[in-house]
Amino acid sequence: MTTIAVVHTGPVSVQPIKEQISEQIPDARVINIVDDSLLSDVRAAGHVTPEVASRIHSYMANAQGMRVDIILNACSSVGEAVDSVRNFISTPIVKIDEA
Repeated sequence: MTTIAVVHTGPVSVQPIKEQISEQIPDARVINIVDDSLLSDVRAAGHVTPEVASRIHSYMANAQGMRVDIILNACSSVGEAVDSVRNFISTPIVKIDEA
């Protein structure tokens, strides 16, 4: 069974992405990590702040600790933080705009 951690910046994407994964990989186990303040923090600052990047790193490190097979970043607004995390996380990370 494939286990996929999905990092969301809001609850609205949880169900549609879960359904999409279920259609593409029927036996996948999906673990959702949701921080609904990430996107508002990025919008307020006008860019990904070091604090937002740190939280993204923490969530993805935790996902790796759960021994998931892949991590999906569900928000393109934090993509630059995800790019930097790839240097520290050995679990494959896919950004939603790459999927």
